[in-house]
Amino acid sequence: VLFRSVSQSRYEIRKKIEELYKTRPPSVVSINYGLKIKNNEYTNEMSFIFLVYKKKIISELSPEEIIPTYIDVDGISVYSDVRTYTVASFTQIQPPQCGYLLNQCNNRYFRPILGGVAVSLEPKIATGFKGTLGFIAVDNTDNTIVGVSNNHVISETYNNLYLQNTFQNCKYWDNQVYDGINKKIYQNADEPQSQAENGFLGVFKRGYPFYPNEKNPIDAALCTIPYSAFSINSWMQYGMTGLTTPPLFATTDEIDSMVEMRTQLYSSGARTGPKGHGVGTFDLIPVEYMFNTQVSNSLFLQGQESSSSIIFDDLVGFISSNGPCSPINGGDSGSCVYAYFNDVPKIVGLVFALLEPPSPGQSNLGAFCRIDRIASLLNISPYTGQSVNFIN
Repeated sequence: VLFRSVSQSRYEIRKKIEELYKTRPPSVVSINYGLKIKNNEYTNEMSFIFLVYKKKIISELSPEEIIPTYIDVDGISVYSDVRTYTVASFTQIQPPQCGYLLNQCNNRYFRPILGGVAVSLEPKIATGFKGTLGFIAVDNTDNTIVGVSNNHVISETYNNLYLQNTFQNCKYWDNQVYDGINKKIYQNADEPQSQAENGFLGVFKRGYPFYPNEKNPIDAALCTIPYSAFSINSWMQYGMTGLTTPPLFATTDEIDSMVEMRTQLYSSGARTGPKGHGVGTFDLIPVEYMFNTQVSNSLFLQGQESSSSIIFDDLVGFISSNGPCSPINGGDSGSCVYAYFNDVPKIVGLVFALLEPPSPGQSNLGAFCRIDRIASLLNISPYTGQSVNFIN
């Protein structure tokens, strides 16, 4: 690694990004940190990624717009990389369907429940938004089992605002963590046994709110899991046969080391199914840390396009290893991402957004919220077989 320790790297990089952002040229929209792209291919070199709305040849730049080849960080020279800025989307990008089958078996009805399967706010997936139940965890506030997914997947408050394009009217934004309105959540499919009330899973419990004028750290929420839907093996991820022990939560240092170490990622989503090294048709590779990412809600309502956006901070971006194939697709929101550290499986985050490819020939860039932030802000811990309670 470039620095003496991972924790020093995180501190120095964040401090340098803040310094660079304050003195950035007007053309620079955001600054990230990750693997440098050269000749449309990711290299093994870490770099400061300067994102601009439009790249120019050097003869078109004024002296103050020219970004140096290297950035000095406490005596260490780090590459720079200039890329075109793109806005992330929760669900709207429809990338190439390379190698995986959409509407996989993850959409079936599952009891006992497990991670990586489809959930919805409607009795049948076809009638509403679909996302993924990422994993089960323990709510530290009452020692109960909960399901973890995106706020934008299982929160009715979010979904109503999403449809009405009125983020600014969210009455919950004044609270650090808001309680739900007991909206039912369904784990369902187009199978007879999962239609209507038979697909009922639990209710929205609480989530972390979105703030329109601040940087948002996570897109995550909790739902109840009744005893009748649970088993001691509910920590499993659908289709991930290599996951044989309950995953822990990755530490901050472990997440901060992933990009430079090219740590292999694994995920199972309701839209694209199981993915990762030795699973599916491509690997999942972390490539950058994202600090000022605009996420749009663009969608069509009654024939008219509607959109608004909010800013997210402290994300991890990842790609597929298979050329232009996308690592995720609409419906994978909320899916768990995990990795192995010294052969121990650990959850590293929750998928929630997708960006256009950073370079021609590359895959779309997936984005996930970090588990260290989710665990802290929602006060959860991993389920590893300990004694727990249930809300039925």
